[in-house]
Amino acid sequence: WQRLYQQTRDADIARRYVSALVATDQHATAVNVLDALLEADAQNDWARRMLLDSLEQLGRTDDAIRRARKWLYRAAGETEKQILRRRLLNLYRRTEDYAAAQKLLDDWLQDARDADTRRALRVEKLRLYGQAGEYEAAEQAAREWIAEAPDVLRPRLAIVGALVEAEHPQRALRLVDAWLAERAPGTQPATAPTTATAPTTATAPAAEVIRPEVPDVVAQWCRSTGVRLLLIQQRYEDALARVERYDDDADMLSLRSACLEQLGRRDEALAALEQAHALRPDDPGLNNDLGYMYADRGVELAQAERLIRRALTDRPDEPAFLDSLAWVFYKQGRLPAAGRIFDRILEMAEKADGEDGTSDAAHPVILDHAGDAYWRLDRRDEQWRRGVSAAKEEKYESADTRNVLSRAPAKIEAAEAGRQPPLAPLAEQDETGGSQPPE
Repeated sequence: WQRLYQQTRDADIARRYVSALVATDQHATAVNVLDALLEADAQNDWARRMLLDSLEQLGRTDDAIRRARKWLYRAAGETEKQILRRRLLNLYRRTEDYAAAQKLLDDWLQDARDADTRRALRVEKLRLYGQAGEYEAAEQAAREWIAEAPDVLRPRLAIVGALVEAEHPQRALRLVDAWLAERAPGTQPATAPTTATAPTTATAPAAEVIRPEVPDVVAQWCRSTGVRLLLIQQRYEDALARVERYDDDADMLSLRSACLEQLGRRDEALAALEQAHALRPDDPGLNNDLGYMYADRGVELAQAERLIRRALTDRPDEPAFLDSLAWVFYKQGRLPAAGRIFDRILEMAEKADGEDGTSDAAHPVILDHAGDAYWRLDRRDEQWRRGVSAAKEEKYESADTRNVLSRAPAKIEAAEAGRQPPLAPLAEQDETGGSQPPE
């Protein structure tokens, strides 16, 4: 490609040459070729994107920012401006230049005309405040947004998400409880706030179950979000006590199941989730959750498959749902079918990583499941190791990630030593030492 490019200076050949250079980490040469491409066509979006990538790889982030700002200043079309603003925002975020990022968003907000774009930009502002550790500023911006739209969830979702992302769930919980007190006086939880992140046995005093006469979407969201914030802090007893203060609707029963599962009360967890599903049998999330719970226990596998397939009808590309179906197949011993689904999930993860560096398909539990299935199919790869790495990167540990961290290393060690790894058992007694699930 180098020879062809030098002979022809053809744009298509240049693209192929640059792709080969980037694939072999020859970014300095790639920058020279891309500069030449942009001299010939200053609006070449592909060349711009590749140039900024290569400059970052070379550690020349300031140069990348300078060029992106120059292009943005000269941009005429709205689409071109949005692409450059998004890229510049990511550059500021990676260099932790949060003041410049906020200024960029303020300018963008002034130009934005449609409501969806303005809402998305306000969410970004709250995220940036959280990433910068400017929590008071984040909360003040959220208060102003909520004052404009008190019955809309978006600003509340945004500030809670920003605080959780910044690893301040207790601060988010205080906001949620304050909102709940405003929306439904007398219904705020009696559980004393605490900053502890370890499980605690403290529970709220007994209280009458609260049944609001008129459904309030914001208040309902505050109730369920309060429980979830306690769960991610591993305050499982407090979370369960809070759930039991409210009426047994499907959301609260599902959360009760999650609390009980984390506390090791598995039979009660299953019963609560079955109750939730009975109240809302068409809910894709509940169909998946109940189907997965059956599959993981190795029971009711035919029913588990029906439930999960129903969930996939609504959300056919949801990685967690696909994993649930693959896990049913695994438990049934339908290993080739399970392997094909895991192949699809991992392809989705690879594609997502190429686009934005994030993917729900790379969840540690999915990777651990894939590793077990592939081993039984005589396919040796790195999924267990990837699962451990992903679990270590999780900001908030759950029972699932703890299981990966406790079980996967033994599988890796056994595989490296040429021994049979302790795989998850199939639904019936298998020949690898897996135990049959209790009836």
